[in-house]
Amino acid sequence: MAKKKYPPVTVEEARRGIYIDFEGTMKDSASFLGVLVVNDSGATEFGASGTHTLEGFEAAGQFLLVISADAGPVGLMIDEGDGPRQVYGSPPGSEISTYETGWMGGGTITVSVEAPAEANWRLVAIASP
Repeated sequence: MAKKKYPPVTVEEARRGIYIDFEGTMKDSASFLGVLVVNDSGATEFGASGTHTLEGFEAAGQFLLVISADAGPVGLMIDEGDGPRQVYGSPPGSEISTYETGWMGGGTITVSVEAPAEANWRLVAIASP
């Protein structure tokens, strides 16, 4: 059977894509890690549950982070190259909580979210206009 050909994808189309991340091994079935969405406004979203360290990203200018979770405790840490620092910590509980950081400087940023496995959360990074 001939291999199906797909149209080429531009870099811009890939940036606006939706990425679904699974982890697993030959012995362990795949488990859902999260979804990363980059939309036309330049906002980047990542949704998952449990604890994750996201791949570093380059912020050309100022940016802010918004995190929402349906349980806690949830910790939001950023590393701007001089070691991680906590910018948000929610108390234990099962209520929905949302937090927005202030504007932060650019550079290479690594974001970590610490949360119980049953806590579902969504993180949005918004670049300054």
